[in-house]
Amino acid sequence: MRRIETAIVGLLVVLSACTGSTESAPKTVATAGSGTGDVMVRGVITRNAEPVRDAELWFDLWPTDDGTRAGDVVDTWGSKHVTTDHDGRFALRMDPDDVKSKYIDGNAVNFDLNLFHDKKMASWGSTAWLVQDRVWRSDEYARVADPTLSISMDVGTFTVTLVDSHGERETNELTMVPMPARFDPK
Repeated sequence: MRRIETAIVGLLVVLSACTGSTESAPKTVATAGSGTGDVMVRGVITRNAEPVRDAELWFDLWPTDDGTRAGDVVDTWGSKHVTTDHDGRFALRMDPDDVKSKYIDGNAVNFDLNLFHDKKMASWGSTAWLVQDRVWRSDEYARVADPTLSISMDVGTFTVTLVDSHGERETNELTMVPMPARFDPK
């Protein structure tokens, strides 16, 4: 129930304050090692295991502790929007120096990965950690050599699969919410 409430709040925040530009997914992205640079999360969007091209993704960072109470508007920080390539792949980047202190707790950020495709939207929350050489990983004990966090969504089977920096896989149900025709995720 908590995840549904979080998703609804996240969607309301996105509806009320979405800005950004859209970039195409990079052709090649380093998924492990120091070459990952500022890649925070990557993945693949599919429909019944077939790649989805041109799906739009971005993430919102949640403040660590700003005294927000139930019903208050939450001041999130949004990344640039990217679109999936012809193989359904995407990578979202964040330079750690661009993060205001109110969004980072020690070396961790809480974020919602947002997907907009076919006039529907989904959101999934997770955490990313800065480790050693200031690269993003799924937890504070991961190493630079480990892979970045992977979050993949199948909009046909309504599943989201996370693969953490240690290779552990978790699959959950994904809720897709129809959006009004006038909705623009930017």
